Amino acid sequence: IMDPLVPFAKGWNLVPGEGLDDSVKEKVIAPFDWGTHLLVLEKGMAYATQGGKERGKPGTLQMLWEMERGPQGIKLQSLKATHSYWHGKLFMR
Repeated sequence: IMDPLVPFAKGWNLVPGEGLDDSVKEKVIAPFDWGTHLLVLEKGMAYATQGGKERGKPGTLQMLWEMERGPQGIKLQSLKATHSYWHGKLFMR
């Protein structure tokens, strides 16, 4: 069974990953657990949260996560092998 694409509400987008200000990493991503290991931004840039601190420093880029996009929304691809530990959520604004 394939997971459905996550629809975006009108006017919502993924937070841009490139050029992300360090203050966002330090004050928004790093200090909180967010109910996940990673927050995934535009272009699949996945940053560690407090929930992922056992495997990575919170607020740091851990991986580029492949995403599937379609007219109905977006979804994160399943991770395999050593990356299967990680859980992520889309970080939107």
